[in-house]
Amino acid sequence: MGRGARAGVDDGALGRSRGARWLADPPPASVEEAARYLDRVGFALLPRRPRYRRPRGRGLAGHGRIGRRRQGGWGLAGKIRDEDIALVRERTSIVDVISEQVTLKPAGSGNVKGLCPFHDEKTPSFNVSAARNVFFCHGCGAGGDAIKFVMDVEHLTFVEAVERLATRAGVQLRYVEAGPAPVRAQQGQKQRLLAANTEAAAFYAEQLGTPAARAAREFLARRGFDRAVAIEYGCGYAPDAWDALTRYLRPRGFSSAELVTAGLAKEARSGSLIDRFRNRLLWPIRDLAGDVIG
Repeated sequence: MGRGARAGVDDGALGRSRGARWLADPPPASVEEAARYLDRVGFALLPRRPRYRRPRGRGLAGHGRIGRRRQGGWGLAGKIRDEDIALVRERTSIVDVISEQVTLKPAGSGNVKGLCPFHDEKTPSFNVSAARNVFFCHGCGAGGDAIKFVMDVEHLTFVEAVERLATRAGVQLRYVEAGPAPVRAQQGQKQRLLAANTEAAAFYAEQLGTPAARAAREFLARRGFDRAVAIEYGCGYAPDAWDALTRYLRPRGFSSAELVTAGLAKEARSGSLIDRFRNRLLWPIRDLAGDVIG
């Protein structure tokens, strides 16, 4: 949970890869020409570009993904079958995926274009070919398929992007080493922590309406947050009690270890479990998928 004030207180150059040498040459004249190049050399040869940062609303925070990307379909459960990756590409409309992030307009020959999400520009140079299922920007050289676009926009690994699009397309992924529909321990723990934080956010939001949170509501009002805005951003209040949240979550099946790992509770000197936040105004921190992560 993001912390507010205590209630009652006022306040190198590009690498020498073929992709880099290509960008030093005049850009392709059309998205079809760019698609032919991408088909020939592969998307991974394109040089790295500055990551796209999605604008965030007032009072709402989020996290990008940290760590190296896993390429080639390898995940925690094993390697995603190549035919399943190909099926995800086949069943995914790149225009539908990109139009959720970019306003696209007809550009002739069945193509569409818009302002590139990977660099600042005033004249649209970001082209999408529905027929080839690829995108290419004549301004910065960004290009690839729907998987590459989701990876760059949402800061996901290759595997995470494939899994995200597979869910969207209704494709059941199979993993070479673990068989169909593997249950991954790491993924299971992540879902448990997300569930704990989601429950905590709901608990804190409900507490904001109690008489004990009057000072917190007055604090928000002085900052221009009326009730509707507080609800929109999920503002909440941690009661002035040692274990109010812990007593709320434990009967709902969450273990002490999960609450500590989720950052919602900690061990007291006596060895008992107490809430990490007490008498605090808080708001949820969400990732790019909208899940509460803190």
